[in-house]
Amino acid sequence: MPKSHLEHTSVNNLAFGVEDDSYNKLKEKTNGKTRAIEEALETASHDIKLFGDFDLNPGTVINLKFPKAVDPAVMKKLLANMKNKPKSQRDLWDKHLSGRHLITSVNHLFEDGEYFSEIRVKKDSFNIDL
Repeated sequence: MPKSHLEHTSVNNLAFGVEDDSYNKLKEKTNGKTRAIEEALETASHDIKLFGDFDLNPGTVINLKFPKAVDPAVMKKLLANMKNKPKSQRDLWDKHLSGRHLITSVNHLFEDGEYFSEIRVKKDSFNIDL
């Protein structure tokens, strides 16, 4: 079973007497939920380089919109048929990739007098039913 996972948690029941509030006791009760949340965050991730912003920090939730991966000529015809007024957001944005993302890491870069932020964002679910 190459993809199986086994984790050992040393509970050490006697470290704090009879009290049930030690870190290891908490980990014993919640480890499965914690791992499930961590795994769900791997649903989709993106590495993005943006103009610098000191407000971009790990833990911040941002809303991203990704354009559909469509041939530009096809998109031009689509927009022409809509008279530059999209009938719905579905016509322009990829609903599968777009939505709320959690910033999990940030590198603030200063290069040749310019400031950039390289961020990694992750999302834990899809906006549409598969």
